[in-house]
Amino acid sequence: MIHNFQLWWNTEIVFGSGSAAKLGELIKRDGAHKVLVHYGSGEYLQTTGVLDTVRRSLEASGLDYVELGGVVPNPRISLVYKGIELARSEGVDYVVAIGGGSAIDSAKCIAVGVFYDGDIWDVCSRDVSLAGKMRTLPTACVVTMPATGSEMGLASIIRNEDKLMKSPFSDRVMRPHFAFLDPDYTLTIPRWLLVNGICDIMSHHCDRYMTDDAHFGYFDHLLEAAMHYLHSELTPKLLDPEQDGYAERGELMAVANMGVDEWIAWGRHKEMATHAIAHQIGALFDVIHGSTLTIVYSAWLPYVCGDNLPRVQRWAEKVWDVPENFGSAEEIAHEGIRRMREWFISLGLPVKMSDIGIHPTDEQIDRMADQVLMVNKKPCTGSVKKLYKDDIIQIYRNAL
Repeated sequence: MIHNFQLWWNTEIVFGSGSAAKLGELIKRDGAHKVLVHYGSGEYLQTTGVLDTVRRSLEASGLDYVELGGVVPNPRISLVYKGIELARSEGVDYVVAIGGGSAIDSAKCIAVGVFYDGDIWDVCSRDVSLAGKMRTLPTACVVTMPATGSEMGLASIIRNEDKLMKSPFSDRVMRPHFAFLDPDYTLTIPRWLLVNGICDIMSHHCDRYMTDDAHFGYFDHLLEAAMHYLHSELTPKLLDPEQDGYAERGELMAVANMGVDEWIAWGRHKEMATHAIAHQIGALFDVIHGSTLTIVYSAWLPYVCGDNLPRVQRWAEKVWDVPENFGSAEEIAHEGIRRMREWFISLGLPVKMSDIGIHPTDEQIDRMADQVLMVNKKPCTGSVKKLYKDDIIQIYRNAL
């Protein structure tokens, strides 16, 4: 069934080659006077020309700007602090992020932090709630790395490198005003980052599919088609230099956006445990997000499979092409899980923590489990199966 929900969607997508050149004109019309341009430190900034394009667009529109680079995967609260201080001292009234989810999440957090008098980490960790009264500078994003879909989302996820904790916070006012999507800027993504992004996108669709609800009809078919197409048709093209190109990267941007777009969820109980568990691996060991998800999905799905077996069976048949006559419902479901794991491995991604040299102690596992629930602010998390601390510990152990 479709549960009661409210949806507020205000992000304007500007898609296509050269779209970033329109940035200055559009954000000036949106009220910008002085801009903080926020980005990482990769060669993509120069090789794609994206940073120069943004600078020229701002200058052509008569907009002043300051810059702050240095964003890394699992974006740091320490850089957010610097961004808040810079934005305040320079009188910034708009924030533009260039990059993927890390740069965008960091920019969103800075934009909120400018108006918050206390330690913005207290908001990130949800120790302080600003529900209904959150203020933020408007943000815009020039996307160079399709993965998290943060350019369409209302959340920011930040890592505290001192506390070794990663926490999401969200509010509808945090949705970016603009998302500039130019597939040309994605063509130089290193393969390792590309496949991590692809699996991040897959996890978002699967999170919306793996639910405690019964059959959803239309929305099941949408999600099944997206997941099947992503792994069986689009990914092989993206990884083949002779087939990969502008059109394929445009589709990757589209499916990344849909992964966080609530229109495709429409009130269903989406799964929240997978990302919560994965975030704390990233927090403690600073592992790139896509790889934490392939590890967690490989351990979480077998653990919860029996709590909604018809759902996992259907996923195995529709997404991973397991034949209906393969065996029992349980055998079909586990064959789908096996095929998912084999796909991760074929992309060169880990399915266990030991695959990337991580061997957490019992104390570290206990700490990660505590932090999952600490961030959740509830004694349990999950949709397919309600996971308490002992369940989360077991999933981490199964992922060793």
